[in-house]
Amino acid sequence: HYATVSAALDEAGMPSEHLIAEGHPNRILLQVGKDKDVDLIVLGARGHSLVARALLGSTSDYIANHARCPALVVRPPSKDKPAEHPFRVVLAYDGSAGSKFAAEQLFSQNWCAETEVQITTLLERPNLLPDDVVYDTAAIEEAEKTLAELVASCKCAGNVTYKVRETVHVGSAISLLAEKEHGDLIFVGETGKSALSRFFLGSAARHVLHHSPCSVWVARKKHWD
Repeated sequence: HYATVSAALDEAGMPSEHLIAEGHPNRILLQVGKDKDVDLIVLGARGHSLVARALLGSTSDYIANHARCPALVVRPPSKDKPAEHPFRVVLAYDGSAGSKFAAEQLFSQNWCAETEVQITTLLERPNLLPDDVVYDTAAIEEAEKTLAELVASCKCAGNVTYKVRETVHVGSAISLLAEKEHGDLIFVGETGKSALSRFFLGSAARHVLHHSPCSVWVARKKHWD
């Protein structure tokens, strides 16, 4: 398996190292991450079915929540994705520190001009409110202003768009958006409010991690120390 991966990485000009260790995967991955001061941990998810999404895999779930650096949980491309479809990235942005890290890490990547980046802010609304009624116009306008400023300040070769929506469940809305738009990658940020909570994703990010139809990048500042 490593020979196959190594050949692909060599072709891309990326040196690699193969480590074999015995022990609990969660502990070993975090220890290797700390010892080598890694910038990103990449793991695979189980698949696309509703059951597989919910299960995710104990190691992927643990590392996504506890790593002291960004984590990328990868799902294979959907079989329903149209041919010749551009690579689409969704950024969930709410102005929190976690979402700002997500934006920073997204825009630090070298995207090609064909990449489509959609930034979305989802505002919670009452469950019983009719769908055709806007709950908070002022909040929508303020969020749109914030996103416009973010897009104006970012440097990205891809096609960047943004939209503000109201929804009853933020996590579910992000996953449904990615599915509807045939998204390939979602960027979300962790909660990070305290020494305890920084190791746990907020409910919206956790929902996306478990129910997204595509890969998920959990953004956070690297802090192995």
